[in-house]
Amino acid sequence: MNYIAEIEDKILEALSGLKTPTGYAKTLESYQGTLEEALEAPDKILVLLPAILVVFAGSSYKEIPVRVFQQQIRFRILVASGTLRGDRERRRGSKTPGQIGTYQMLTDVRQSLAGNTLDNTAAPISVVREEPVFIGKTRGPKTRSRFVSIYSALYQTELDYSAI
Repeated sequence: MNYIAEIEDKILEALSGLKTPTGYAKTLESYQGTLEEALEAPDKILVLLPAILVVFAGSSYKEIPVRVFQQQIRFRILVASGTLRGDRERRRGSKTPGQIGTYQMLTDVRQSLAGNTLDNTAAPISVVREEPVFIGKTRGPKTRSRFVSIYSALYQTELDYSAI
């Protein structure tokens, strides 16, 4: 059984209320490197944002009793928002409909995941750290630049299993 893929799917499911049409995220998916490409082409980033992207960030193991292991599994969740208005709005949002900021997105992700047991597959998930990844303008030669804010939130959960 592929526990990493299963947990990633359950995280996406727990965040599904943040995706349009009921939520605000245009993009909610497993991260495939789409942001780097989009930052080079502002027309592409308009299609993606606001975005919530989930990616496996690694795991560590410790042996509890003999041949029973605890796997600490970490997932990184990227939230990205963009606006034509500037720095403050891309982080804080604005009163304009559809202009959600990354601060609110981090809060919404935290509220959707904190303490979630992911259908009893693993220990309750918890936030470890939140930090900025990119705050700046897109680099498009032909189109109008767009202010983009990307933050990362690291979450962790645990699985216990026998090596037998």
